[in-house]
Amino acid sequence: MHFIQNLKETLKNQAGAMFGMDARIALIIASVLAATGSLTVMSQLERSRVEGSEHGIEIIKEAIGAYYQENKNVLPPDIITLFNQGYLEETTLMTDAWGNPWQYNTATKTLNIEDIPVTVLLATVHSSGKDTVNDSATIANSAAWDVWVVANDDIGSKFSTLEIDKARVAEYRGRGKLIIDKLEEYRSRGYLTVDQQCRAGGTESWCTNDNYTMFNFYPVSDLDVTAADYYDVQYDAEFGGGFVTYVAADTASMQALMATLNLPQELAQDPWGRDLCYNSNITLSVTPPFTGSIWYSDAGC
Repeated sequence: MHFIQNLKETLKNQAGAMFGMDARIALIIASVLAATGSLTVMSQLERSRVEGSEHGIEIIKEAIGAYYQENKNVLPPDIITLFNQGYLEETTLMTDAWGNPWQYNTATKTLNIEDIPVTVLLATVHSSGKDTVNDSATIANSAAWDVWVVANDDIGSKFSTLEIDKARVAEYRGRGKLIIDKLEEYRSRGYLTVDQQCRAGGTESWCTNDNYTMFNFYPVSDLDVTAADYYDVQYDAEFGGGFVTYVAADTASMQALMATLNLPQELAQDPWGRDLCYNSNITLSVTPPFTGSIWYSDAGC
């Protein structure tokens, strides 16, 4: 009888021991699951920060491009300038997703686009990432920009004005052709007007001995230092026609020339903000044929 009682007690104690072991295993499993859940949450948070920084960099690059287009041929000196001047308004982008300043560096590259020399502006924008250590190189020239990549946990991207400058080259050529066409139209219209007058028996002084055939019919530029005879000068002397000498690279004067040619005043500068130069007698001849010429310059004509 005592033996049976003792056996029951032993089994009871063993069952208790087994239950206690099961509980500890359950607690350990629960702890592991809880830790795994925390890691998953942290991983998602870091991923969202990475994605947020990547998205922010693309927005910043768009703002840099807008700044370049409106300021002709310069990049912003720093990222904060984009906020100060209204190119960026989302204040959360003033720093990266970890609250650290953006890394921003610039360089230049001169190359030919359709045989036109252009200075392309380059930049890199990157975040130092979670560890806040700036692991990516600072570009000092175009060669460094060409091979630049973000290092370790940094997040970044490169920016170039090349595509903008390609579009500007096309616009530049279009402006040039338009101005040249209008100058030729101005010259042809002047010659035909005088030719018809004189052939119809006109009494103007230049009809004598067909003197008008020696005229330069282009608008007069200050760059012509010869003694070439201009129709505009002769017309002004005889009829007081408001003769004007157009001053090359002077913005107001070149705008007046555009108005004379029935063109928009903004053509007095090219897409890079360089001033229009105009010479009504590029060959410096005193007799026909006369050749006009235009170009743009940021260092005078």
